Amino acid sequence: MKRSYINSRSSNPVSILEHKADALIQKVVCRNTCCAVCHNPWGLAGHHIITKAQCRGSIYLMRYDPRNLVPLCQYCHVPFAHEQEDKWKLWMRGNMAERYGELRRILGSKRMDVGLRTEENIREIIKQLNGCLG
Repeated sequence: MKRSYINSRSSNPVSILEHKADALIQKVVCRNTCCAVCHNPWGLAGHHIITKAQCRGSIYLMRYDPRNLVPLCQYCHVPFAHEQEDKWKLWMRGNMAERYGELRRILGSKRMDVGLRTEENIREIIKQLNGCLG
């Protein structure tokens, strides 16, 4: 017997909004800028300092906070930030120490005022991100 799988991402209103918010935060972080490491202006993507996997529970909405993303080019994103995590953390401490420290404190404290994964919260994030884009 074949199993039929439904793509929950397409039918869940929160997942649909997350997809839209993910695309918007990338546009916000990567607009009018270059790679934070090598200064290449091409092939940019926002790299999460506090990973999306860590952004759960009371700090869920940190995944959409522009302070939590760093624009990286395709040559620095995966090879450096993902595959050389120890070197990446050293680079962050040396080049973005204040922001890195602030985000690590938020992650450690699990602050309750950052926001939960609700349809209302994600709609508000989308509104704010659209405002950033003008």
